This record gives sequence, structure tokens and C-alpha cells, in this order.
Amino acid sequence: MRKVLIPMDGSRSAMRALDYVLGQAGQEAASVHLVYVHFVPPFYENPSAYRRRDENRRFAEKCAKAAFGPAVRKLARA
Repeated sequence: MRKVLIPMDGSRSAMRALDYVLGQAGQEAASVHLVYVHFVPPFYENPSAYRRRDENRRFAEKCAKAAFGPAVRKLARA
């Protein structure tokens, strides 16, 4: 195991996956990468969403920080 990509949504299952990978990665020099994907509605289907794109971006960033926060702290301690 050299590189591991973990989808992170802040759930208990995602954190358990991170714990498992950290245990395995410690035995084999591996790099751990976290990914967070936030759905943004297509602008062409909803013109009001386009007008609120900055608000949508801030909301997506807030969700990503909430999902990543505990995982990043755990990675820093590993």
C-alpha cells in the first residue's frame, strides 16, 4: 500500500476507514490523501443558483472544513 485515497464526509464510517488505513499505513510507508466532494447544482438548470454561486461556495467550504477537521487533526497526531 503506497498511496491511499479516503473519501471523507465526516461520518463515523469515514473516520473508521481513516483509523484502519492509519494502522496499515504505519506498517508500510504509505501516504494518505483525503477527498471531499460537494454537489453543486448545475447552473443552467437553476438560474437562481448561479446568482447565489458565492453563497454556495462558502457553504461547500464550510461543509468541507467540518468533514475534514477531525480527520486532519487525527492525521497530524499519527
